[in-house]
Amino acid sequence: MTKTTVAMRKRTLQEILSDVAGVAVEVTVRGLKAFTFSFDGEDKDAAYKIASYFFGTDSTFEDADYDAECNQTCIYMTI
Repeated sequence: MTKTTVAMRKRTLQEILSDVAGVAVEVTVRGLKAFTFSFDGEDKDAAYKIASYFFGTDSTFEDADYDAECNQTCIYMTI
């Protein structure tokens, strides 16, 4: 897979998750199967919507953290 293809897929995922969550979501690839989804502010509803997108409506993210210093929520996911 080329870097261009990876960048396009990442951008597409960011757009989908932003639509789902209702906030602008940034995707960070931390490894082959590890990702961070982040967005500005503390929005538990947006985090729930992202969790529901991947795991259904009964899911929650245990690894969702809000950092008041940078005013950003980060959701850590490993598949």
